[in-house]
Amino acid sequence: MLLCHANATQLSKHFLILQRYFPQLSHTTIDKLEASVDAYRYDMLIIDSQVPLEGESAAILERVLETHDALHCAIESDTSRTQQLQEALAIGFDTFLPSHLNTQDYYRRLARLLHRKHFYALHSLSQIEVEPFAPVGTNALLDTLTGLPNSEGLKRACANKSHRGLLFIDVDKFDSINTLYGMQIGDKVLQYLGKRLQRFLPDNAKLFHISADEFVVLVNYPRPDQVAQLGEQILALFAHAPIVIGNVSFDISLCAGYDEGDNYDIYYNAKLANREAKSIGGRRCVKYHAASYYLRQQQENHFWVNELKDAIMHERIHVYFQPIIDMRTNVIGKYEVLARMENRKGEIIAPQFFLKPAIQAKLITDISRMVIDKAFKFFSSRHYEFALNISEQDFKEGYLEEFLLHKCDYYDIAPSRVYLEILEDMSMLQADLFTQQMQSLQRHGFNFSIDDFGVEKSNYSRVLETKAQLIKIDGSFVRTLRENENSRIIVESIVSFAQKMGAKTVAEFVETQEALELVEKLGVDYAQGYLIGKPQAFLL
Repeated sequence: MLLCHANATQLSKHFLILQRYFPQLSHTTIDKLEASVDAYRYDMLIIDSQVPLEGESAAILERVLETHDALHCAIESDTSRTQQLQEALAIGFDTFLPSHLNTQDYYRRLARLLHRKHFYALHSLSQIEVEPFAPVGTNALLDTLTGLPNSEGLKRACANKSHRGLLFIDVDKFDSINTLYGMQIGDKVLQYLGKRLQRFLPDNAKLFHISADEFVVLVNYPRPDQVAQLGEQILALFAHAPIVIGNVSFDISLCAGYDEGDNYDIYYNAKLANREAKSIGGRRCVKYHAASYYLRQQQENHFWVNELKDAIMHERIHVYFQPIIDMRTNVIGKYEVLARMENRKGEIIAPQFFLKPAIQAKLITDISRMVIDKAFKFFSSRHYEFALNISEQDFKEGYLEEFLLHKCDYYDIAPSRVYLEILEDMSMLQADLFTQQMQSLQRHGFNFSIDDFGVEKSNYSRVLETKAQLIKIDGSFVRTLRENENSRIIVESIVSFAQKMGAKTVAEFVETQEALELVEKLGVDYAQGYLIGKPQAFLL
C-alpha cells in the first residue's frame, strides 16, 4: 500500500496508525508519486485529501491512473466539498474515503473496500481494535519499524536555534534487498542497521529514521570536523562488517551528505549532498556546498525544464532537417528530422542543452509528438524519405503505432518513407515494450534505423533481432578514419555486417572531403554531416 501526501510536512492524520498495522505501508509526496509507483508494484494507492486536484498534481494523478491499470486507487475526500469530488471524478477516481470520518469508521470503510477488492492478505484489518488517533506526542514522534525518532521528531529537535551538524544517510541500492529477499528481510536489515548506528554514535549525537532506508544523525554543538569524521567512520563501520540475518550476509554500502547550521535548512542541504554522493558512485560522505557542481546542474536542469514546458505550451518546438546523400548517386535521398527549441527571447536552442532534462522530466514524448506532427506536415508536399528520432519513453508509453498510422493517413504519407531512428541498446528493453511494437510497425511498412552503432556495448545479435533497414556508424569512428587503424577496421566490420543482414549504412559526422572519400572506399552507402549540409529549417 502507498499513501500519497501533498508534501513532506503534511502527513495524513491516518498515516501513523496505518503504518502501525501495515508494516509494508510506504508513503510519498505528489511530486514523487510517478517515480514511486514505477519503482515498486503496489496493490493500492491512497491519495491524501490535502493533495490538490488541479494543475500539475492533477496531471500526475491522471498519468498514474492511465499507466497503472492494476493499481487500485482511492482518494480521501471531504464529501462536503462538491468541487473536490467533481475534480476527483474528472481525473478518474471512483473510490472515496471520506476524510472527516473518525479513526474507527475510517478503518471500517477501508476494511470493506479491501474485502471488496479481494486484498485477502490484509484481512487482519477487520480485526483491528482501533485506538483513537494519537495527538502529536511520544508515539507520533517514533518510527514504528525501528523505534527511533521519526521525521516529525527531527523537526521538533531542530525547532530551537542552536548550532548542529546533520548527516543524511541512506543505503546504496537498498531496493535490490527488497526485490531479492522480500520486504520483511529488508525491514530486518533496517532494524539491525538502526541498532548498530545507535550503539556507535557519540553522546552528543541522536539517530532518526526518516523513511525507508533513510536515516539522519543530528549532532548537537559538534566539534570542528566532528560531523565529517563521524560520517566517514559510519561508512567504514558497515564497509568492513556486514549485517547477518539467519544464514544470509548483507554487505551494506552507505552514502552520506552533511551540513552544519542553526535551522532546519541543514536537513535539505544534507539531503542534496547525499544525492550528490550517490551520483558520484556511492559509499561517499559529501559536504553540502551551495556552489557545488551537482547543485548547479540541478538548477540548470530546473531552468531548462521550465523553458521546455513554456516552449511546448506555446508550440515553440521546431523541426530542422539535415540531408543524407546516397554515395552512389551523390544525390540527397533522405533527411533526418531534428528538434530545436525556441526560447522566450526567440533564440534557437540545440538539443544538447534540453534533451537530458526533457527525458528526466518525462517531457520527451510531448516533444516527440510535436516533432512527428510537424515533420509529417512538412514532408506531405515533398517526396523525400525522412528519419525521426524515437526515445525509449516513446515505446514505454505505447502510443507510437496508433499515432504514426494516424499521421500517415492524415498527411497521406506512405509508412515506407518513414525511418524511426533508435539507439541500439534500446533493443534491451523487455519484449512487450520494444520488440512487439517494432515488429508491428515494420509490418505496417515503417523502416528502422540504428543510431550511433559501434560505441560502448554494441551488440550485433541485438541488431540482427531488430531487422533494421539502416545502421548509422557512430561519428567518433568516421572522424578518426585517417589516423586510426582501429576505426577503419570497425567501420569495415560494420559495413560487412550490414550487407550480410540486408541493411544499408550511414556514416555520420562527415565533415571533410577526405572523410567522404574514405567512407566511400569502405563501402558505406550514405553520408551525413556538415560537409553535406548543416541542420536547417529548410531543405537544400
